[in-house]
Amino acid sequence: MAGGVGVMIRDVVKAFTAGAGRLLVLDGVSLSCRPGEFVSVLGPSGAGKTTLLRLIAGLDRPQGGEVAIVDGSRRRLDRTAIRLGMVFQEPRLLPWASLFHNVRYGLQDRAKSMSRAERERAVQEALELLGLSGFSSYLPHQVSGGMAQRAALARALVSDPDLLLLDEPLGSLDVKNRLAVQDLLDGMAGRRSCIMVTQSIDEAVYLSDRIYILSERPASVVAEIEVSLPRPRDRLSAGFARCQRRVLEALGAAPRPRRPGPDLKVEG
Repeated sequence: MAGGVGVMIRDVVKAFTAGAGRLLVLDGVSLSCRPGEFVSVLGPSGAGKTTLLRLIAGLDRPQGGEVAIVDGSRRRLDRTAIRLGMVFQEPRLLPWASLFHNVRYGLQDRAKSMSRAERERAVQEALELLGLSGFSSYLPHQVSGGMAQRAALARALVSDPDLLLLDEPLGSLDVKNRLAVQDLLDGMAGRRSCIMVTQSIDEAVYLSDRIYILSERPASVVAEIEVSLPRPRDRLSAGFARCQRRVLEALGAAPRPRRPGPDLKVEG
C-alpha cells in the first residue's frame, strides 16, 4: 500500500492478571500514526511501550478502548489486508536456520505472488541493505548480537511492509552500524508508516515526525511533540538541540542550569 497505512489508538486500557493480582499497564492511552509517518514512543521502563506495539500488531487485545489500522481516509482495514513488519528487542531468529532462511521467512505472506528467483533476490537485497551479504549462510549463533539484530530488521523489511513496528531495535548495534541503520530508516520517510519504541532521545528526534511521551505505569500520554525539522537532520543544529530539550522536559529530565562555582585561583 503506497505510503503505508495509519494507526488510530483511542482510550486503550490494558491490564495483566497474575495470581490474585491485577496489574494495570495502559490506562486510557490515545495516539495516532498517519500514513507514511514515523512516530516514536518514549517513556519509563515498564510503562507498557512493548505492550502497545503488541496491541497494534494484533498479538494481544486491550480490555478497553480501540486499536485500528486505517487508510488515508481513516477507513478501517483488516490486518490481513496489509503487510506488517515487526522487530523485537531481541532478534528472535530461528536458531537452526541460516540468516538467509531467517530473512526469507519474512516473505511468507508474499511467497505465492513471487517466483523463487524473485524471493531469493529480495532476500539478498535485504541482507545487502543491512550489511550482511557476506554472512547469509551463517547460523544465528555464529554472528554477533548486533548482526543478528540487523538480520531481524532485514526479515521485517524484506516483505516491503505497509507498517513497521520497532521495539528498541538498535540497542545492540555498535555506534557505526546504529547510525547507518538510522540513516536507512530515515531514507524510508514517507514511503511506509513506522512506530518505534526507543529509549534514545537523539534517535527519536533524528527519525520522527512526532514523538509521544508516556507516563509511569499505569501509562497515559503526557506529551505529543511534533518534529518539523527538515530531513536529513543535522544533529549539531540549534533546532535539533531545542527539540531534544523539549523531549527531556516532557520526560521530567531537563538539565538544571549550572550554578556558578567558586573562582579557582592557581598559584605557581
